[in-house]
Amino acid sequence: MMKKKTSSTKRIILITLLVLLILVILSIIVLKREKETETLTNYLNEYSFIIDDTKWNDGTLYPENMQLLKRSYYGTVDIRSIGKSIDFVVNKDIPNLKATLAGKPSEEIKEYFNKNKKGIILVYGIQTPEAFETFVGKIKDLSATKLELESYKIDPDTIKVLDKETTVDLHVTYKNCEELILKVKITAKKYQTQPSILYSFSFFGDTSKKMNFGDDV
Repeated sequence: MMKKKTSSTKRIILITLLVLLILVILSIIVLKREKETETLTNYLNEYSFIIDDTKWNDGTLYPENMQLLKRSYYGTVDIRSIGKSIDFVVNKDIPNLKATLAGKPSEEIKEYFNKNKKGIILVYGIQTPEAFETFVGKIKDLSATKLELESYKIDPDTIKVLDKETTVDLHVTYKNCEELILKVKITAKKYQTQPSILYSFSFFGDTSKKMNFGDDV
């Protein structure tokens, strides 16, 4: 009788231990999943701009495929600075240049450059009145009187990463206009008094058509 009771007690203890073990394992699994969910949520919140490259939580509208440029560029210029520069050039300044300089003769365009030289150099990397006039000429050729952005995107197939710079084509379309292709050059090192992001409508590698950006920085 005692043996049966002892055997029954051992069975109960064994079952209790198994149940406790199962509960511990389940608790560990639940905690791990909660931790993984929390980590994923934090990652999505912190790096949402990598997944949705048109909304980087700072009010800037970034071009399509911007995340691909981010993954390719390894320099010291902050990717948000690059995005803000592109946003300013495409959404604000090019339409402003069109409105201000459309129909203006060569002398007035060069005069505009000389009055705004420091800003133009820092924004575009364009350092001479002649280069600026060539740049503005492409903008003046656009058919619409008032430029309203329709779409713009990074062409991932044109991303070229070199030791001192990264270059890429930016396709820009304004409403009722033909597509523009801006050549964007980003230096590997960020500078305070020299342009780190440069823009052109010609190929940087073609010295016969290349705009004068001055010495490489």
